[in-house]
Amino acid sequence: MKIKLTEQEHALILAGGFLSADLLAPFQKAEELGGRFRRFMVTLDAEQAYEVREALIDRLLHVGFDKDYEPTPDGRMLEDLIDKFSAREKV
Repeated sequence: MKIKLTEQEHALILAGGFLSADLLAPFQKAEELGGRFRRFMVTLDAEQAYEVREALIDRLLHVGFDKDYEPTPDGRMLEDLIDKFSAREKV
C-alpha cells in the first residue's frame, strides 16, 4: 500500500526514534512528490503498515498529551498518522 505523508509527518517519523530499523527503512526510501508542498509517498505491505500504526499509537500514549490530557501539536500529528495507517485504501 502507498501512503502520502506531509513533510512534517515524514520528518516526525524519521526523527521519532520509535520505529525499528526494518520499519524505518521504507520511510528513508520514500519517494518525494513534486508540487507546491513537499510530500512523500511511502510503500508498505499490510503487516508493515499495521506495525507502524501500533508504534504510532504507543508513541501517542507516551508523548501525545499535555498535563490536561489535551493533544499536543505532535499528538495531533500522531493522531492523523494513525488514521492514515488505519484506512483501507491508501494514496
